[in-house]
Amino acid sequence: MPYLLFLNNNYIKRIRFILIVLISAILFISVCAQAATYTGRIGNEEIILELTDDEREPEISYIGRYFKQKLLVDMPVIGIENQEELKLFEGFERTDSSTYIQLLYQDAGFIGKRIETSTLPTNEQPVYLHKIQYIVTSPSDSDYLLELSVENPYEYLRQKKFQFKEIDYQSMQMNYNKRNHLPLILPDNLKHSFVWFNESISGFDFFKLVIDDENKGNLIVQNNAEQNTDTIAPNIENADNKINSELEIIFRRMLADFATCFHYEEYSTTMMPVFLSDKFLSIQLETHMDCGGAHPVEIIKGITFNRRTGNRMTLTELLNFAEPSAIAPWAVEQIKTHHQVHLSDTECDYQKASNWEWMDESGWALTPDGLMLIPEGFPEYQRSCKFINWAIIPFDSLNIDMH
Repeated sequence: MPYLLFLNNNYIKRIRFILIVLISAILFISVCAQAATYTGRIGNEEIILELTDDEREPEISYIGRYFKQKLLVDMPVIGIENQEELKLFEGFERTDSSTYIQLLYQDAGFIGKRIETSTLPTNEQPVYLHKIQYIVTSPSDSDYLLELSVENPYEYLRQKKFQFKEIDYQSMQMNYNKRNHLPLILPDNLKHSFVWFNESISGFDFFKLVIDDENKGNLIVQNNAEQNTDTIAPNIENADNKINSELEIIFRRMLADFATCFHYEEYSTTMMPVFLSDKFLSIQLETHMDCGGAHPVEIIKGITFNRRTGNRMTLTELLNFAEPSAIAPWAVEQIKTHHQVHLSDTECDYQKASNWEWMDESGWALTPDGLMLIPEGFPEYQRSCKFINWAIIPFDSLNIDMH
C-alpha cells in the first residue's frame, strides 16, 4: 500500500477521527444497556442525569446522579419505581424529609416535578428529561475525551462544560497563596516552561509544557496521527506532546473527583511542577477531601515523566533496580544515612521498611535538591506521616543519569 505514503497529515487525522467516532457509536450502545444518560431541565436550570439499574436491593430500582450545568457537581439520587411512576430521592438515603423528583415516563424520557419538602410552603419545580441516544463529539476532542464519550457519556458531557482560561504565572501564584496560605516560589525554569490555566468553576490551576506558539493557550492536545505513541519518541517535542496529553488526563480526573464529591466545598487539590530538565519532568499532587466518608482523605503523590520517551517513570526504572521490592529496604538505608535525626520520631516509624512500600509509581519525585521520597506504606490512621518534605536523597549519592 505505498500510495498511503502520499496522504497528508490532515487527511490522516480526518480518517482517524471518523474511525474513532464509528467505533465509539458501536461501543456506546453496549454501555447504555447498563447506564442511561438524560438531558433536560429542573425549573430553568439545565441538568444532565445518569441512571443505572440497581439489582442489589429489592426496594431500589435505580441509583444515579445529576449535575446542574452551571455548577457541574453531582447530586446523588436513589430511584424507586412504582408502575408508571419513578421517584428519585436526592442524597444517599431515602427519608420522609428527602427532596425528591417525581417522574412519569413519556416517550424517550420523563416529565414531572422536583418537590422540596424542607420548605414551607413546599417548593415545586417542573422537570423535563429526554434520553440521550448518542453523543456528538468534536474533531477537537482529545483521545481521552473521545474515550469518555464511549465509556462514560455523563462525565464526557460534564468535562465539556468546564471552562479553562490561560493565566500568567503571577496570577497562578496568587491563587496558590490564597488557597494554601503559603507562599509559592518556583525556579525560573519552571515559571517560564509552562502555560498556566485556571478552571473557573473548581478554581483549580493547571499547566502544560510550552512547545511552540501554536501549542500555547490551548489546554487540549489535539489528536495527532503522526504523533509517536511507541516507547521511544523520535524527539523531545513529540515526547512533550505525549506528556501534555497525560497532564490533561490528570487534570480532568482531578476535576471529576472534585465534581463527584458530595461535600465539594471540602475538596481541595494542588498540582505543581517540582523539577524540570531536558530529560525529566516531576510533578507533585496534594489532595484534601471530606466527601462524607468516615474521615477526611489526604493524598500526596509524585509523578515523573521521561522527556525522551514521554512515558511515566517508575522508581525501579530510575534507580536501575531489578525488582520494586528492593525499594523499601533501600529507602530505609538512605533515611538512616541522610536523615538520622528523624528516626527518633515516636509517632511515625521511618525505620520500618513496610512504611516505604508502594512507592514505585507515585511515592517519589525529583526536586532541585535531589530525590524526594514519599512513605506510601503508612496506614490511613497515620496518614500525616506521609506529608513530609525532608526525605530528600542528594543526587550525588545516587547512581542516576540526569542527562
